[in-house]
Amino acid sequence: FEKFYWFISSDNYIVLGGRDQQQNDLLVKRHLRAGDLYVHADLHGATSVIIKNPTGNEVPPRTLQEAGLLACCHSAAWEAKVPAPAYWVKHDQVSKTAPTGEYITTGAFMIRGKRNYLPSAPLNFGFALLFKFDESDQAAIDRHGDERKPKTTLDEQVRKLFFIYLL
Repeated sequence: FEKFYWFISSDNYIVLGGRDQQQNDLLVKRHLRAGDLYVHADLHGATSVIIKNPTGNEVPPRTLQEAGLLACCHSAAWEAKVPAPAYWVKHDQVSKTAPTGEYITTGAFMIRGKRNYLPSAPLNFGFALLFKFDESDQAAIDRHGDERKPKTTLDEQVRKLFFIYLL
C-alpha cells in the first residue's frame, strides 16, 4: 500500500487514500471490496479514501472520523484552513457507471443512495515513525512485538509484512 496515502486507524483498521485522480481510480477499482467503506468529501481535490473492513463488522466512529480527515486534509479545505464535512458510503454504492448521456472523469465516481455525513472537525494532520528492531535483539522484539494488537487476519498479515520489511 506504500504508493497510496495510508495509515492504521486508532481502532486497527487499514485506511487507504489516493494521491491523485489516477490513484483514486486504481484504489476503487482494485482495492474496494465487500465490507469496505468509501469516504470522500464534496470538495475540490479531495482524495478517495477506503477503510478496509474484511470482517464486515461496523466500523467505529473514530475510524470514520480519521478517514474523513484524510479526505478533507488532501483537498481545497486544507489551503483555505476551513473545516469541512466528509461522508462515507458502503462499497456497493460506489460506481464508475454514469447516467445515460453523462461522462465520469478520471478519479470521479457516482455515489448512489444515501451519503452518511460526518461532523466537521478541525483539520489536524500528523505523522508517526516506525522503528526497526535489530534482528539480534530478540529481547526487544519479545518486549515490543505485541504492542499493536491485530483485530483481523488482514491486520495480522500486514503486521507480519511490516515486521519482515522492518527486519
